[in-house]
Amino acid sequence: MAEPPSPPPSMASPNHDDDATDPANNGVLRPPPLRSFRENNSDSRFDLNFTLRITEKLNETNFHLWRQQVEPYINAQGLDEFLGSSTAPPRFLNATDHATATLNPAYRKWHQKDQMLLSWLQTTLTSEILARFLGSRTSQDLW
Repeated sequence: MAEPPSPPPSMASPNHDDDATDPANNGVLRPPPLRSFRENNSDSRFDLNFTLRITEKLNETNFHLWRQQVEPYINAQGLDEFLGSSTAPPRFLNATDHATATLNPAYRKWHQKDQMLLSWLQTTLTSEILARFLGSRTSQDLW
C-alpha cells in the first residue's frame, strides 16, 4: 500500500515552519511566527496566521536595518502599545483575588500578549545581543 502524500508546505508541522533558516530561501532568517492577536469572541484563542521574514538578526552594527524590518510588523499587529509607556492592568482586582492568586482577566490577556511579543523579539537578536537582556521580563524591558 502506498504512503499518503506529504502535506503541502502551508500545512507542514509547526516545527518545520519554525526553522531559523531555510536553505530554499537562500539562508534568509525565519524567526518563529509572531501570532496575530485577534481575539475570538467566544474564548481567548489567537489567530495564528502571519509570519515575518527578516533578513538578519540584530547585531552590533545593523540596528537601523533591524528596526526598519521589525517595527512596522509590530505596529501592523497592534502590539506597539507594549513597547511604549503603556501600563499593565493590575494583576489582582482586590485583596481576595490577591490572597487566592486569582489573576485579573485583563492582566492575564495583557501578560500573554506581552510574553508572546517578548519571545518573538528575542528570536530576532543574535546571541551576543540577547545575552545583554537576560533579565528582561517584558517586551518593553527588551525594547
